[in-house]
Amino acid sequence: MSNDRILHFDEIPIYSHYVVCHDTFMSGWGMAHGRKNILIFACDWIDEAVNVAQYAESRDDMASVNVYQSLLPTMFNREYGHFSTLYVQIKTKETMPNWYGYAKGANDETE
Repeated sequence: MSNDRILHFDEIPIYSHYVVCHDTFMSGWGMAHGRKNILIFACDWIDEAVNVAQYAESRDDMASVNVYQSLLPTMFNREYGHFSTLYVQIKTKETMPNWYGYAKGANDETE
């Protein structure tokens, strides 16, 4: 796994849309010891963001799933907390392609 942690709000790359969620399973231990693990999925268009959000919402380990057209520090801090209390990771199609292919059946189990 690559080190995709970002330490400051201004390190978030510019994309059309973002899906932000709280990874409840990875929070509090490992690399996120003592912190909430927040995932930011960078999306090129709204349909892609909706697909990622639907996949996140289908998982028991994801909470506070939100889609944003832009991220503002005050909005982010209000919903998730200040960066100093978080372990924030940026995710892309290259680092987590299965999350972006959800609507195409990439995450569906075959019987």
